[in-house]
Amino acid sequence: MKLLVLFLLLLSGGTALADIDPTRVAGIDRIADAHLPGDTRLVDQDGNPARLGDYFGGPPLLFAAVQFNCPNLCGVTLDGLFAGLAGAGLVIGRDYRVVVMSIDPHEGPAEARKSLSGLAERWAIDPHAVHFLSGPAPVIETVGRAMGIRSGWDEEHRQFAHITAVAVTTPAGRLSRWLMGVQFDPRALRLGLVQASGGKVGTLGEQVLLLCYGYDPIHGRYAWVAQRMLEISGAATVAGFFLFLWLTHRQERRRAR
Repeated sequence: MKLLVLFLLLLSGGTALADIDPTRVAGIDRIADAHLPGDTRLVDQDGNPARLGDYFGGPPLLFAAVQFNCPNLCGVTLDGLFAGLAGAGLVIGRDYRVVVMSIDPHEGPAEARKSLSGLAERWAIDPHAVHFLSGPAPVIETVGRAMGIRSGWDEEHRQFAHITAVAVTTPAGRLSRWLMGVQFDPRALRLGLVQASGGKVGTLGEQVLLLCYGYDPIHGRYAWVAQRMLEISGAATVAGFFLFLWLTHRQERRRAR
C-alpha cells in the first residue's frame, strides 16, 4: 500500500510531497521487541567513534533522540530529564546512563558539546555516563526504525518535527517503556529504571510496586487505577488491624468472665 501511494505521488510530479505536514509524520510507533541497534556507528561529543552497543552491559539506559540546535522543546526536554533525575535518588553511572542522539544529520560533535555544556552548567553530569551522539542520515534512520521514532523536516521553520520523549531501555538496549513530555517525575523515572534493570536498582518496596503499577505514558505518571488499588489495600490493612484489636479485646472480656 505504501509503495502504491509513493508511485502515485511520483506520477503526479511529486508536488504533493511538499504539501505533507511534517507534524503529521512525527510520532512514535509501538514496535514489538524494539531495541537500540548496537552495531550503529556514530560519533560522540568529543569526536570519537561510538557504537550504541558500547553502552550496553552496564546499568539501564535513558535514550533521547533530539535536535541539538532545536529552537523549541528539545533543550527543555533534556533539562526536564536531568531535573527529574536529580530528584530520583539514583547514582548516574551506577544506576543508569544517558544516551542522546541527534536526529539532524548536519549536526556533529561541536553541536553535541555545546548542548552538553549548557546542561552541565545547571546539573551535575558525569562525562563517563552521559553521551551525546551524532551521525549520518542512514544511521539515524536505522535507529529510528528500530525504536519506532518518526520525524519530519519542517522546511518553513528549518527544524525537525518530532515527539518529545525519553526511552528507558534495559542494559541490553531493549525498550522497556517510553516516558512522554518535557517534564519527568522523579518517581516515574526511578520506577522505570527499577523495572528496566530487572530489579537490580531500587528498593524491595519499589520492585513490589511495579507488580501492580501501570504507567500512563500520556500524563507521565503511574495509572490512577493502580493508585486507587493501593489506597484500597491500605484502607483494608487499617480495617484489618482494628478488627484484630476488637477480636482480641472481645476474647479478653470472655476470659475475664
